[in-house]
Amino acid sequence: MTDFYPTFLDLAGIEYSDTDNSRQLEPLYGNSILPAFNDPTFPKLAIHNEIFWSFNDIGKGLLKDNWKISSINDGQWRLYNIKDDPCTTRNLAVEMPEVLKKMSDAWFKFARERTSMSQSSRLPLRDYQEGWGFHRIRMVMPAYLSAIPNMAQENVPRNTKLTFKFSAPIGFENSKGKTIRLY
Repeated sequence: MTDFYPTFLDLAGIEYSDTDNSRQLEPLYGNSILPAFNDPTFPKLAIHNEIFWSFNDIGKGLLKDNWKISSINDGQWRLYNIKDDPCTTRNLAVEMPEVLKKMSDAWFKFARERTSMSQSSRLPLRDYQEGWGFHRIRMVMPAYLSAIPNMAQENVPRNTKLTFKFSAPIGFENSKGKTIRLY
């Protein structure tokens, strides 16, 4: 931790000052680790360049080189070039299906061969994206399968029928004083 600040100063090209106006500053602890990154003898691929994740059967993804795929609540993969679009604002899944397939295949291979994830975590993704909040239903009600409508919408009439499908009966034990809120 003590090396972060010196590294940030080094990246910014700023020298640490001994004074702040008339106040004498304590010496800086730590050292910049930037030279280690710039050392040509340091193997370029010594750091693993893939990061796989899966969170509670809700979110999954893969970062590899300049690419990122992510899925929320088992909705379709989204593909981003994080070098050109670090804020992930432009989904390239339709424009670059070959990159998407390669990344998706890598994620499922990793999940299948190198994890102990449940089988349900490794099922193919849906061809639609559920609305925000449905992932929370899955977190507290594992038997939840689907809802109709399955997407968040604006200006929905008050008498819109909402249907939930579960794989097993659900119970509300220990829920006294709690409410279900639809928004």
